[in-house]
Amino acid sequence: MRELEAKGASMLRFVSKYVLRAAELYLHASKPDQKRSFRALSREFASLFETAQGSVHLDFCRPGWMQNVREIQAKFLPAPPFGFLRNRLILSTMVTTRDDVFRVEMEMLKARYPPRVLSALAKEDCVGRPCLASVRYLTSHNSVHHLYHLAAYEQASGASLSGVGSVVEWGGGYGNMAKLLRRINPAVTYVIIDLPIFSCLQWLYLSSILGRERVRLIGNQAEEIVPRAINLLPTTWLDRCRPSGDLFIATWSLSECTEQAQSYVAGRDFFGAQRLLLAFQSASADWPAAEKLGTLASARGARVVPIAFLPGNFYAFR
Repeated sequence: MRELEAKGASMLRFVSKYVLRAAELYLHASKPDQKRSFRALSREFASLFETAQGSVHLDFCRPGWMQNVREIQAKFLPAPPFGFLRNRLILSTMVTTRDDVFRVEMEMLKARYPPRVLSALAKEDCVGRPCLASVRYLTSHNSVHHLYHLAAYEQASGASLSGVGSVVEWGGGYGNMAKLLRRINPAVTYVIIDLPIFSCLQWLYLSSILGRERVRLIGNQAEEIVPRAINLLPTTWLDRCRPSGDLFIATWSLSECTEQAQSYVAGRDFFGAQRLLLAFQSASADWPAAEKLGTLASARGARVVPIAFLPGNFYAFR
């Protein structure tokens, strides 16, 4: 009996793998312009990185992250591959792939949104070749994870993100959270603060999907935040641009920075944001300053709550 069950489970995994692969091919066929856009825009990646890079605020990163940055730069210059989301370091630092987390988060999202709305919000794009986790919704673990953060904030705060005028996100990964929030609120003015290589990756990803006219990479101190666009601000120009927003978002990005980075953000009063959506983990040898973020947020009126299905992890909402 156990042998039959094992064979059945193996067959199910085999079938699921090929069904998801067929769904990925369908996704690519339904969005052919994205690959052409990516190829054209990727020719500008190296020159944009040259204008964005600098040494300002490297003290925000722990040594382990700086090693990751050097490795990603070596792999992604002069241009990232189309399937960059399959890169080992990107998978381990920016993408969640846990099935147990996916199931919990998807159940909450299905209870919150009508099927058509959830399909429109969660559907993946083919840029980066994300690994799909759902054939019905054509979505990935990561898009569900990010959409869950936004839904959890709305549920906890009672506020709708469709009415938020401006957002500042600290450490935006490859730009997925910004893309999803823009689907909820197309008129939002969005700023992502990140290291230069990731600002450029966000520019390439988001421009390939949304069009370059909706995405702005800030390259020097003379440039200003563009309303109703996604603005990408490398830390090189952070002190000169001085962004502000109604909502500040940092999901594990700020808790994995140094104490200097957290103190900097708190000293700027979370860039003037009246609303906060933070996620952080318990302090550890790898992330010794992680819990300080919760303390800083609590001191400014945020409510810290544990994430039940992720022991040792917390949200801070305001």
